[in-house]
Amino acid sequence: ALGNITKIAQSESPFYPLVEYTYDDQGRMTTNHYGAINTIRVLWSDDLVNWTDAGDIPAAGERGAAKWARNSWAPAAACKVVDGILYAGAYNYNRVEMYDIRDPFAPVLLGYAKMNGRGDAMTVATVGGKTYLYAGTGHHAATDLTNGTLDNLDYGQGNGLEIFDVTDPTNPVLLSVSKTDGRFCHSKCDYWGAEVSIHNGKVYVYLLSTYNGVYVFDAPDPAAPVRLAHVTARVDKASSYYNTSSFS
Repeated sequence: ALGNITKIAQSESPFYPLVEYTYDDQGRMTTNHYGAINTIRVLWSDDLVNWTDAGDIPAAGERGAAKWARNSWAPAAACKVVDGILYAGAYNYNRVEMYDIRDPFAPVLLGYAKMNGRGDAMTVATVGGKTYLYAGTGHHAATDLTNGTLDNLDYGQGNGLEIFDVTDPTNPVLLSVSKTDGRFCHSKCDYWGAEVSIHNGKVYVYLLSTYNGVYVFDAPDPAAPVRLAHVTARVDKASSYYNTSSFS
């Protein structure tokens, strides 16, 4: 959602896209912003050349599958599809939700993995016949904190790696939580990611954080990951990229 534009519609030319706008009940154009996003757009293709628009999934709000949520813009930021199951990070609610989207026109919410930190980064992999969710978390260890709640013990304690057994997506099982030594810096530009590497029986998980660097875990046993390394990139104070104003 950009300015007054609601969405980019289909067009024969990518250089001249058709756009749609939002209007109030008197026909006046209204301002659109991320707070109005409550759907997830689904497109699919057999050859990655010809695409079919399956329309919008009502994800949040009164019409959505997650009626308790106001918006769906956070799940759109981190998602992965494995064997017809969509794993979507619900940032504000500290969870990863799982949907059966084998029929993209009729998605079904199967369950969710509740985490001890904001959920916006994750990956999914199959190891030894089981499916595991590797979730990178950040910010706060509670869902009801704002950036100014400094006296709460959960403030800034969300940084970490959490591993779930999601072989049965209707009943995800938390296997381990590995907290890191990072800190909460800024709500709008403090991002993180999670990746997994599987080779010759070895399983390595990488937790990436904008301010805190890259953490490497040895995780052949998902219930007992071992941190191997912490890599940071130093920014010199003389650099234009050095900015302390965003640190909390």
